Amino acid sequence: MTLWDTHCHLADPTFAADLGDVLARARAVGVEGVLVVGTEPASWRAGQALLATLRAAGLEAGLALGLHPHEARAAGPELWEELKAALRAPGAWAVGEMGLDYHYDHALRRQQQEAFRTQLDLARSLNVPIVLHEREAAADMLAILREVGLPARGGVWHCFSGAPELAATAVRLGLHLGFGGLATFRNAEPIQEALRQCPRERLLLETDAPYLAPVPHRGRRNEPSFLAATLQRVAALRGEDAEELGRNTAANARALLVPDGGASG
Repeated sequence: MTLWDTHCHLADPTFAADLGDVLARARAVGVEGVLVVGTEPASWRAGQALLATLRAAGLEAGLALGLHPHEARAAGPELWEELKAALRAPGAWAVGEMGLDYHYDHALRRQQQEAFRTQLDLARSLNVPIVLHEREAAADMLAILREVGLPARGGVWHCFSGAPELAATAVRLGLHLGFGGLATFRNAEPIQEALRQCPRERLLLETDAPYLAPVPHRGRRNEPSFLAATLQRVAALRGEDAEELGRNTAANARALLVPDGGASG
């Protein structure tokens, strides 16, 4: 199999004790690349410190660095300067995850929207792709995307959990769709229909490790090796050969995320 995990949090403390084993298991099932996501300054720095380890394990690895909507209360000039500096460092491939989350409202919606606009502007100025997070806020997120515009490199709607109509709208805007463990759950019919209809060239796979492990690993700490189970389920839902779909989604990931189409800068 050929697999590329477009969204994981390998700098999370839950991986500190056995990261070497986690990476070995990932390579054993065919994971060739990972995008490690940072959501606030501490995780940006942790991700940067992890890059050499990931690459030494044989993985094509880069970082997405951004301010999660839960953290939008912390936004301010000093934080934005720190983010800009982090994004100019080697290995930073995307801005995110960013967006809107109205389920928990850990930050005021106004704060989330302002932080989202700032990061969109930053991605546009740096010409790097974006990684989007959305929960119960699709209408507002789409409105801001239309207002500000996507960077020329586009982006991915991570952990897509909407209906087919929303997926079609996102694709028309120029986004890729990232599908993970949620797509393997029995009660996920709208998500599954969205992934069936997703154009092949816009389809990405992810784990969101350590969260949202797929069936049959549900309830466990998620990790990149579990992407193999997600691939099998996605291929079955789409009526496609799993090995071919794995190669296709890995190629999509490289084309969207990796600078210069494959150099790990």
